[in-house]
Amino acid sequence: METASIERRQSESARATISMMATRAAAFPLAVVVGILVARILGPTDRGIFSVLMLTGATILPVLQFGIPAGIRFHIANGNYQSKQVLVTATGIAVILGTLTLLVVALAWNSGWLGSVEEMPGWLVWPVLLSLPAQAVTLMLRQLMIGS
Repeated sequence: METASIERRQSESARATISMMATRAAAFPLAVVVGILVARILGPTDRGIFSVLMLTGATILPVLQFGIPAGIRFHIANGNYQSKQVLVTATGIAVILGTLTLLVVALAWNSGWLGSVEEMPGWLVWPVLLSLPAQAVTLMLRQLMIGS
C-alpha cells in the first residue's frame, strides 16, 4: 500500500515537472520575439526607460504580494489543498495584486518619482503597465506549479 502511494506521488511529481518545463519552453520563444521587437522599435534611450519601468514593476510586485504565493505553495505542498482547489482564488488574488502594482507604478510615473521615465510617451508606458496584472498571474501560477 505504501509503495502505491510513493509511485502515485512520483507520477504526480513527474507530471508537474513536465508541465512546468513545457510552459517555460513555450514562453521562451515569446520572450525572444518580444526582446527583438523592443530592441528594433525603441531607440537606446527609450529601451532604457522601458527597462526601468519593467524593473520597477517587477520589484514592486513581489513586495505587494505580501507572501500570499508562498503561503499558497506551503498549503499545497503540505497536502492541505490541491492546486485545482485554489486555482481560481489564486488567479483572482494575482489579478488584484497586479492591478494594485499597476496603480502604484502609474502613480509613481505620473508624479515624476521615476526620474526621466516621466518623459516617456504614454503610448509606450501603458502597454508596460497593463502587462503587470499578467505578470502577477504568471508569478502566482508558477507558485502553484511549484507547490504541486
